[in-house]
Amino acid sequence: MDGKASIETEGGGKHTYSAEEVATFSNMINQCLKDDADVADRLPIKTDGDDLFHVLDDGIVLCKLIMVIDAESIDRRAMNTGKNLNAYQIGENLALGFSAAKGSLGLKLIGVGPSDFMKKVPHLILGVIWRVVRQIAVQNIQLKDCPEIMRLAEEGETLEDLMKLPPETILIRWVNYHLAKNGQERRIKNLGRDTADSFAMYHVLNRLDGSQCSLQGIDNADLVGRADDMMVNSKKIGVPEITSGSAFSKGNDKVNTLFISYVFNTKHGLEELTKEEYDAVGLIDDDIDASKEERMFTRWINTLGIDGVFVTDLIQECKDGVLLNQVIDKIKPGAIDWKMVRNPPKNDFDRNNSNNNAVKVMKDVFGKQCKLVGIGGVDISKGERKLVLATIW
Repeated sequence: MDGKASIETEGGGKHTYSAEEVATFSNMINQCLKDDADVADRLPIKTDGDDLFHVLDDGIVLCKLIMVIDAESIDRRAMNTGKNLNAYQIGENLALGFSAAKGSLGLKLIGVGPSDFMKKVPHLILGVIWRVVRQIAVQNIQLKDCPEIMRLAEEGETLEDLMKLPPETILIRWVNYHLAKNGQERRIKNLGRDTADSFAMYHVLNRLDGSQCSLQGIDNADLVGRADDMMVNSKKIGVPEITSGSAFSKGNDKVNTLFISYVFNTKHGLEELTKEEYDAVGLIDDDIDASKEERMFTRWINTLGIDGVFVTDLIQECKDGVLLNQVIDKIKPGAIDWKMVRNPPKNDFDRNNSNNNAVKVMKDVFGKQCKLVGIGGVDISKGERKLVLATIW
């Protein structure tokens, strides 16, 4: 692959795109949906051309990918499957996929819509598919699903701090952890160019399984050949073949992030926790239902279309006293007297007053539908998790 390719859209415009991303995303889709009968006639996607854009243009594969992340995000009965779909059916599928991506998954998709898939606009399609396949790859790289991640905590860091780290930061720490354990002084600061020479991943794989993943070939001056050998090692421990040595050696952040995520998900190699350590992690998120509620409420708020609002940490972002008022005003326009809300707040007094205003308006406007017994603005300002979730509910 030469790194760049181009496609001519239905409107006559030409767009360039990363051939490495197309090949890697295609391989990932083939891997994720290989056993799905509804897309058997569309897979495997060819990785050396523009087949990806043609396969995605009717919305079926997009919907199926989203269902890999959250099986309940789309009702399969609402999908139009089969061959020779008409424009109306294709439009329904794509609308269904975009709605689920924004609503159920909370993905931020700005400046792109179903028509871009129909027109096969490569850079816009790749932007959407990147967000979806990234979510598939990293969704379990978090403390709740892998308690051993606590081994990656830095000095003075709490488990709560670890829970807030994005998966990419965890992966960087993970790679550096294994580099240190393998006696190496080198560290990476990103998942793209710093990993392109395969040195770091050679050592990670060697740490994960030294009997199958030797360091032979790590000094190969040909970076593509070196990456190819590193990929051979990864396959020996069960990592699916989602990219190539040629693609990895180019240092594309997206391509390399996906590969490194797959290595982590196959075998992370972090030391087992003691019972006491497991219990400590369990205390952080011992209420699984509440965790699901928090994610669901976060996604819901992000679908409301509040100007300038995209929530990533619901409990923390409710503390300022502004967000809850914005949500209420979106549901019931004009309900909030903005003179009563300090935006941004200057101190705890402002936060408490703004959240008290939100609680009062909820009771006044929604009446019996909104029972907030024993909940005050100060509880929201303090980030009392269960009380915040009860208020949003």
